[in-house]
Amino acid sequence: EVFQGLVERFAPQQKTDYVALLNEWSIGFYTELDFVNEGRNQEKLRTAMIENNIEGIMVPKVYEDMTTRRVLVSEWMDGVKL
Repeated sequence: EVFQGLVERFAPQQKTDYVALLNEWSIGFYTELDFVNEGRNQEKLRTAMIENNIEGIMVPKVYEDMTTRRVLVSEWMDGVKL
């Protein structure tokens, strides 16, 4: 809010609502850092690739029982990192 006040004072032509922008960004950032959510997304991708017979790229299996909001546990895969 302090930053927004400075922008309004010194750059009144700037119409961006930085408080709303940062609030929206923080919600997305919080969701992206939830590794349970990321693990679900990884499993969806893995399943879709298997169902569509996509070869040459492997997505590691997620161990949901060991995954928490702060730790994502997936199988080890040897190969070339992309």
